[in-house]
Amino acid sequence: MGSTLTVKLNRRSKKKTIKYAFVSGFVLFVVGVFLGYLTWGMPSTSDVPSTSKAVLYVAPYSATTHPCFTHNKAGCKAEYPNTQFKYKVVIPKNEKTEAKLVMEGTTSTDKNGFFELVLDAGSIYWLTVEGVEGISNVPISTHPGYADCITYTHLQPSE
Repeated sequence: MGSTLTVKLNRRSKKKTIKYAFVSGFVLFVVGVFLGYLTWGMPSTSDVPSTSKAVLYVAPYSATTHPCFTHNKAGCKAEYPNTQFKYKVVIPKNEKTEAKLVMEGTTSTDKNGFFELVLDAGSIYWLTVEGVEGISNVPISTHPGYADCITYTHLQPSE
């Protein structure tokens, strides 16, 4: 199977852990972008018809996750099965446009601990997930060749 990342929080290491989690999630995203460029070339929104949809499988976690690229409903298990979360998906601000809210709502994870997002293909988004355990803000992509199994949504305690 895959390896497991276990993170334990205490008051002294809280800020370091939060910084590490954000940097780790961002590094995973950047590596995915880089590998996508190497394998499939630079993604372009014009390469994907606007009617195309992408399904992403999101697994919020507090302590344990697994590295994953392609989601497998039978094999991927996450920390919070049958748990309710709020989510928000935003297209980030760039030099041409302001940030745009794509969707927000409340959902529950399946028995495997994942929930699904169906988004337009060929875009980069920011995903915010919030639950009783905390909040996570991570970049996600629906360009061809990018991960559809989002296991880096590390919930951090809200302050």
